[in-house]
Parts: sequence; C-alpha cells; structure tokens
Amino acid sequence: MPKFLDFNSINKTNPEKLLKSIDKYRQVISYQFNKSNMIFLYQPDEKSALLDRIFHDKPLFIVPPPLSFSYPAYFYLEQKETEITFFDEEKLFDLDKHNTILIGQNTWMILKKTKDYFLLSTQSWKDKIQWKLYNKTIALKDSQHKLISYHDKSIDHITTLEQLKKEMLFQIHDELIGIRMNQNEKIAQEQKEKLKDSPFSEYFYLQKMKIGKELLEKRLSHHLSAYPEEKEINQLLNERLNDFFQRGFSIKDNEILKNVFILERVQDNIEQFYLKM
Repeated sequence: MPKFLDFNSINKTNPEKLLKSIDKYRQVISYQFNKSNMIFLYQPDEKSALLDRIFHDKPLFIVPPPLSFSYPAYFYLEQKETEITFFDEEKLFDLDKHNTILIGQNTWMILKKTKDYFLLSTQSWKDKIQWKLYNKTIALKDSQHKLISYHDKSIDHITTLEQLKKEMLFQIHDELIGIRMNQNEKIAQEQKEKLKDSPFSEYFYLQKMKIGKELLEKRLSHHLSAYPEEKEINQLLNERLNDFFQRGFSIKDNEILKNVFILERVQDNIEQFYLKM
C-alpha cells in the first residue's frame, strides 16, 4: 500500500497539525461507523488515505468511498468518469446467476441493465450514488492501457499505427536474433554484451541461443532460408497486427483507439455528500 504521510518529517515541521488531523480522523471514523464509544481506539498510520485527506484539507464524505484493491478509491466519487480495467466482465452477460461483480476486487451491485449500460452501486452508497458502466472507444493516449516502446526509448508510450508497426518489427527481429547468433560469433558476442546488465544475463543469452538454434534447424529442414526474407517478415507483421486489432483496438487517422469500460457517476452534485464537521 502507498505511504501518504511521513510522520517523522511532519513531526519536525508541523506536529500540531498532525495531532489535530489525527483527532479529526478519530471523529470521522466514529461518525462513519457509528462507534463513538470506541473513538480513542482508532490510531491511523502513514498509509491512511483518510488521514492524508484530512491533513491536506481535502473534502471528506459522509460514508467511506468504494474500495479498489482493498483501498479507499476517492476517484470514484470525485471523477465523473473512471476507466476500469480489473473486473469480472463475464458476469455482466450472465445476470441470471449473478447480481454483483468485482471491480478492483471490490463487490459492486448490479441494480439495473439497459441496452446501453449497467447501473451499479456499492452497499454503502446504493441509496445515494449510482454509476453507469458502459463501453466507450477512446484514444489509446488517453487510456489506462499503455503500450511500452522498446524500439525507441524516446517515446513514452505507443499511440500511433506507425509506432506500433515499428515496435512489432523490432520485436520480430529481436525474437529471430538467435538465428543470427548461431550463425555469427560476432553477433552472439554483441548480444551478450547488451544483456550484461541484466541479473539473468547468462540465462537470457543461453535462451536466445537455444531458441535461435531450434528455429534455424526447423527452417533449414523445411528448405527455407536461414533467416526470414522481407516478404515473410511482412507476413508476420500483418498477422500480429490482425491479432492486435481483434483485442479491442482500432485505428482512426493513424491514431490507435481502445474500446474500454467506463464507470460514470450519475449524480452531479457530489458536494451534497461532503461530511461537514
């Protein structure tokens, strides 16, 4: 879990505010869980998202926010739309057996199904806020899905078709480099040098040599050239592109798009659920 606050540092710079924040933390917990008789038992630590919000004067809510991976997910309340990636999507299509789904390991109730969206909420928020869950196509650059660029380290993430093709070609040649390594000692040594900083450099080197040897022997036994020619490389590239675009990706004007699931808060006036103490 993330560490929000550094108690040692704060105790040197602003200990009074930390003590006041901890006191308010206990009051909030007491209010939210209706256990005023146990108020002094609540002792927050540096990983408390609630204490962090109190210390930094952020809005609090009348009940705790929904969870995400066992941690308070204030973004579900504060953001109008949230892209979600970790949930059991298959249950949406079998509602005869399921009326809840897991999103980020937290249980959400399926309140309603329409042709355009599913209406969801959590046990503690069901009478206050609902969320629409639906599909939406967005630019990959705006999505939580990220494609790492290995062919060009100056690119943060791959977002265009041109970049994607270059990356796939880079990976194809990297997978085939073992053939060259088995044919040319100089290339083998160059690859060994590239891998030297890896903690498993010897293992990776031997694996590349082994896979390359197997590929080389297989190709020669089928009377193919030792190393694939350009036509064969392009065929491999097209196969990978086709597979890629069958997994929720598409292209528009050279820009990669992604079909994602969005959780959209229905209620606009989120301030009405602020905790005023």
